[in-house]
Amino acid sequence: MWIALAMPFVLMLGAVGMQRLEPPVLAPATTDDPLQRTDI
Repeated sequence: MWIALAMPFVLMLGAVGMQRLEPPVLAPATTDDPLQRTDI
């Protein structure tokens, strides 16, 4: 039961962690790309 409740938080923290670990050279933050607007 607690696994289903904690899963969204784990996924959210994982996504934030992956964005923080992504090198800016391979993933340039371009304002024209809608996929890169998650940090706004």
